[in-house]
Amino acid sequence: MKKISTLVGIVIIIVAAAIIFGGVFAYQYLTTKAQSVIQTQQNNQTNSWKIYKNDKYGFELKYPNSFIIGQNEFSTNFGLVICPRAKTQENPNGLISCGIKSALKGEYEDGIIYLFTYNDNNIQNKDQYYYLGKNPSDNKYYYLYVALDKFPEYNSIVNGITTSFKFINPSITTTSTNQPSITISSPTGDQTWQIGTTQTIKYTISSNMPRAATCVDVYAVDYNSNKTPLSVGSYISIAQGEGLNFQLGINNSENIVPGVYKLELYVHSCAKTNNTFITSTTGNGFITVTANPNFVKPTITQISPSQGGENDVITISGDNLSGINGIQFSPTGRSPADTGWTAYSNIISKSQNSVTFGFTNVHGELPAGTYQVNVMSPTGNSNLLNFTFSGQ
Repeated sequence: MKKISTLVGIVIIIVAAAIIFGGVFAYQYLTTKAQSVIQTQQNNQTNSWKIYKNDKYGFELKYPNSFIIGQNEFSTNFGLVICPRAKTQENPNGLISCGIKSALKGEYEDGIIYLFTYNDNNIQNKDQYYYLGKNPSDNKYYYLYVALDKFPEYNSIVNGITTSFKFINPSITTTSTNQPSITISSPTGDQTWQIGTTQTIKYTISSNMPRAATCVDVYAVDYNSNKTPLSVGSYISIAQGEGLNFQLGINNSENIVPGVYKLELYVHSCAKTNNTFITSTTGNGFITVTANPNFVKPTITQISPSQGGENDVITISGDNLSGINGIQFSPTGRSPADTGWTAYSNIISKSQNSVTFGFTNVHGELPAGTYQVNVMSPTGNSNLLNFTFSGQ
């Protein structure tokens, strides 16, 4: 009986072992099969996706056809924004800014996928951040950020991007010595500028930059890539490091409003007939423009009479008119830069809400016709109203 019991025990052990090993094998097989199915599904999903390849930083990834990808111009380090086309705005430089509400605060906009680089890996386990790896070419850590709690439908997209992401050998590129360049040397870092203050932008230029009839323009660019001119048409300096001075809110920069901006310089032929050496540069850091309660532009609401001739007395009504120092006339539909506006400053009287002047056609400059009229002041020029000049 003892031998039979021992034999039965051995049989039981063998059967149990077979069941256990069979179960482990089956589990591994099914798990591997499931992973293979998932991988196949992901591959099928991304097969038709577009490929983004960055030779400079040495990586590539796939992203959906319904999205567009571009450089995040408000990222301190290199970064990308992957945006649904409905949210995307592009500027001529190929940059897109559809994802940052406040550049200085770094707030993210819902519905956008961000790729960004960081100097360490201490955020890789935080919610909404997806660690992609450390790039051997620049020693920075790469991440994706997306609010999946608000957009769970992005889950498969994030999986497709992360599984297709890989580092590659960066290309070795050389800079052409034939391409002129310009670099903002000041300001550097974040700045706060108040409307009405005088600011200086300094730059350096390459030795092969054309000097004859070459102009430089300065623009403030907001996070939607809207450009506001600050200084336009200044002849480029021959001396390295010489600056452009302008009063914020006056003349070319009169349309600037409080907000957060990047600075951009554009160099071109002053006549804009030769585009072979057009170049541009974007400064480091952000410019926060703030309002100035003591810097208020005049506004005009009415011209009476709305038409008249030589030596007629004209009254303009509006607000903040006591500090004006001239009146301008320009043909309708033409800008100051196109026409060389003529100022008429024979002011008879002025107050906070009105200004009266005698219309004088200096040297017979103005032919009969309809003109745009505004008033000038140290705090900027007013809006435009129409006036019809009947002639001599």
